[in-house]
Amino acid sequence: MTPPPSAFAHRRAVLAHIIDRNALRYVATLEDLIILSRHGESAVQSFIEGRFRQLGGQVETFQYDPRTIAVPYEFVAPSLVASDRLTAVVSTWPGDGGAGKSLLIFAHPDSEPLCGPTRWNSPPFEPKRQGTRLFGWGIADDLAGLAVMLCVLDAVHASPFRRLGRLVLATAPSKHHARGIVPVLDRIAPVDAGLYLHPPESGAGLAQIKTGTLGTLHCRVHLSGRPPVTAEPNQIPFSEDGINAAHLALDLAQALRASATEGAPSGIVVCITYLRAGTRDRLHRIPTTAELGVAAVFPATVSPEEARNLLATSCGRTQETWSPGAAATVECLSITAGAQLAPEDAFVRLVAREIAAIVGYPPTAYDRHPASDIRHPILGGGIPTVGLGPRAGNLTQAHAIDEWVDLDEYLSTIKVVASVLVEWCGAPEEAPAPARPRTATPRRRDN
Repeated sequence: MTPPPSAFAHRRAVLAHIIDRNALRYVATLEDLIILSRHGESAVQSFIEGRFRQLGGQVETFQYDPRTIAVPYEFVAPSLVASDRLTAVVSTWPGDGGAGKSLLIFAHPDSEPLCGPTRWNSPPFEPKRQGTRLFGWGIADDLAGLAVMLCVLDAVHASPFRRLGRLVLATAPSKHHARGIVPVLDRIAPVDAGLYLHPPESGAGLAQIKTGTLGTLHCRVHLSGRPPVTAEPNQIPFSEDGINAAHLALDLAQALRASATEGAPSGIVVCITYLRAGTRDRLHRIPTTAELGVAAVFPATVSPEEARNLLATSCGRTQETWSPGAAATVECLSITAGAQLAPEDAFVRLVAREIAAIVGYPPTAYDRHPASDIRHPILGGGIPTVGLGPRAGNLTQAHAIDEWVDLDEYLSTIKVVASVLVEWCGAPEEAPAPARPRTATPRRRDN
């Protein structure tokens, strides 16, 4: 039974009141994470674990080796995968068996590494406020997501809406193909939906929700030619007698660009991202080796196999036009599949409805960010998963300085996620109830 609109509005208002009352404390949580991140990912994870234990639930911390992760929908060269054992933290609230659906909420604790001095206008690990913006290292990638998760749990714990379905919260490493959400999914029982808390990299904030992600293909192509047969130091007059590897690279680059527009699967985009050949101080010599960087993105309607075959076919056809002795070898570095949710998906509609009700405008569905972590629950578990977060900018990951998050949208994001949690996980027949004072919950004794 669907509650009347007045029930939605009542629950939304109760949660908003709790969050507004605790706004300073919730901003302080985000500031604490910025300060702690100076000491690395382990300090952040310890802080999250401590908060999880304070709020109750069944808390599990486990380590995993990212190099052992194998999923059927992607490939990553071992040299690109994080080599250290990493830690994930999971808090599970078993829920009321007669309540609503189950939900996974997750974010990642690892930020970009700080290497040497920065060009920041303030110390990166000292939170700085300017207007509605809060600046700090890693705040948008993804300390804000972690803080939202903690504050949502706190707000719902303080609310009268305690008859909920099973809730799983996880902080799982993501960068350098860490893919920590994969072993988390392996360890938990199936859930009905997922929320990935991360400020949109586009900078749009709550005006966008991630409902899909592009697949990616990253390759290097190694090309080899041969020098002209001459004893002359300057090989240019005799270049026609050799095979110029730089020319091979240019030929292949042109062929790859053409293949992406002529007969390629719809939506695939191929770019040449670097070309290396020869040396700057030996312009009179013919390069006999070259290297081409190739990156492609593609929608969920294109399989990773189709994207890889496009590259292989282009290389094969181009080599057929070359002289004997010319060669191209493709080295696949990584390939990930795209994922997409339907606009009519019930969870997508719920998230969009709550955002519109809280911020005053409906979000647009966004699927242009490549390799988002939402792909893992969708592809690996068949779990409809949406990504959302507050407005942010100047991401260090994009080589900008002074990374920031908008605090008004940060608090609005807490309200949105809390409301989504209560509506999705709450008992369908639950009637509006007046708020009651917060009562202490006995801490669970760890065995």
